Amino acid sequence: MRAITFLTDFGAGSPYPAAMKAVVLGIAPDVRLVDLTHEVAPQDVQEGAFVLWSVARDFPEGTVHCAVVDPGVGTERRGLILIAGGQLFVGPDNGLLDPAARALGEPRAFSIRSKRYLRERISYTFHGRDVFAPVAAHLARGVPPDAIGEPLDDWVRLEVDFQGGRWDPQAHAWVGQVIYVDRFGNAVTNIPTRQLAGRISFDRPVELRWGTKAERLVLKLRRSYGYAERGEVALIPGSHDLLEISVREGSARRALGLRVNDPVRLKPL
Repeated sequence: MRAITFLTDFGAGSPYPAAMKAVVLGIAPDVRLVDLTHEVAPQDVQEGAFVLWSVARDFPEGTVHCAVVDPGVGTERRGLILIAGGQLFVGPDNGLLDPAARALGEPRAFSIRSKRYLRERISYTFHGRDVFAPVAAHLARGVPPDAIGEPLDDWVRLEVDFQGGRWDPQAHAWVGQVIYVDRFGNAVTNIPTRQLAGRISFDRPVELRWGTKAERLVLKLRRSYGYAERGEVALIPGSHDLLEISVREGSARRALGLRVNDPVRLKPL
């Protein structure tokens, strides 16, 4: 029994996710339906891409991911199928699917073409229901991607590299950027925690500079939130194997004004 996951910016309280599921069940009634989230910030393709990237690797082969964060709905942007690591990704060709698929291997890509696998009437504003949900259902039933679409190699790649932070030997510092801020206000950077080995240890001071004004703060690397003092700003090796800037029982977003795409630099002292 295959699973189909859903990720959207529609909102959990809206009727739109249910409409997509209704279409899927009409085509593949035995499939398992899994909600990743419907709370992606409206039109925020990068946030949706990060969430999909962070969880897709934990799903088994054969999973179909139906992701819809689609500011270009109703325009000439393509519908996309990506296949990598035995998993399939369906959604708009706007960078949303790209990081998760590439994290599993070198993707094969198809643009959605055949109307046979879409709903008869297609709304200009709801391709999640009329295009992507039925395609995901047919893929879950075993319809091959090349029956639904045509191969392509120029799908949209997301410009942000979720693991693109690096050690700069000239500055003797890690340089990267904030790529995601969660509901607790933890600022996730794209600096992989594996880069810390040999250059910093727990409870030792690090200079943090962030934002366009390169504001400065000295803080420490802690093993987890519980090892920091209440209200302390700290560096935490996060569950995504990325370094996070956090405030115990507080919000780094509020305390430091951190925003997605802010540059960060971390220098051991």
